[in-house]
Amino acid sequence: MNICEGLYQALKTRAAETTVKTVSIGLGYTAVATEDGGLGLACTMLDSVKTCHVAGDLPDFEGGPAGVLLEYLLSDAPIRRTLGLALANALNHGAALALPEDRHNTVLFDRFGIGPGSKVAMVGHFGPLIKKLAEVKAEVEMVDKGRGEGDETALLKKIETWADALIMTSTTLINGTAETFFSAAGPKVKVAMIGPSTPLVAGAFAGLPVHLLGGTVPTDAVRTFAAIRHGRGTPVLQKFAKKSFLDLVPR
Repeated sequence: MNICEGLYQALKTRAAETTVKTVSIGLGYTAVATEDGGLGLACTMLDSVKTCHVAGDLPDFEGGPAGVLLEYLLSDAPIRRTLGLALANALNHGAALALPEDRHNTVLFDRFGIGPGSKVAMVGHFGPLIKKLAEVKAEVEMVDKGRGEGDETALLKKIETWADALIMTSTTLINGTAETFFSAAGPKVKVAMIGPSTPLVAGAFAGLPVHLLGGTVPTDAVRTFAAIRHGRGTPVLQKFAKKSFLDLVPR
């Protein structure tokens, strides 16, 4: 069972009791709100765009049962998986808000012992994190498909033979590559999944070599939806959110 399937199983009972309130597909991120106050984000990932009908033939989910939208987690279509993941984060909103915060990645660096000479493999370009890794004199190898940076095959080899830590973007859940990178990590590699799309649900990662999750949990619905409509990215969304983290390995 992959992560999206695990996430579906973990949240389907809650989804059956919940109604979708608002769905907003922005240029950078998608947000879904539920009638009980939940709010979740996911990176907008579209299928290949050939017409102005960019999101495909999607129904109107607003006012409908959340369970129907949650099933999109199991779809192979990126935009559908985006919507399913945003809803999953909305369903888990209350639990994620109750988690501790790591706004400046201090916990991440501490838990993973990242410092001078640490070897870090990174999937996804995280500007502030790259700067901090440089400041502590860690070595970094990175790939980012969207930016056309790095070589995925070479990085997979680095994860197996070189890396002390693997830091991954949660958009790999949407494009279906997460398990490929996880499976390359040896027993000594510490693995974190971070970013606004990250589902802070421990059960979805059962049996996987993932040690830490870091997500963006919205705290201001009005400003979050305005940022989504205006095509804003992570730096703006994090102004109206808590950067929660979840330890998956008992300390």
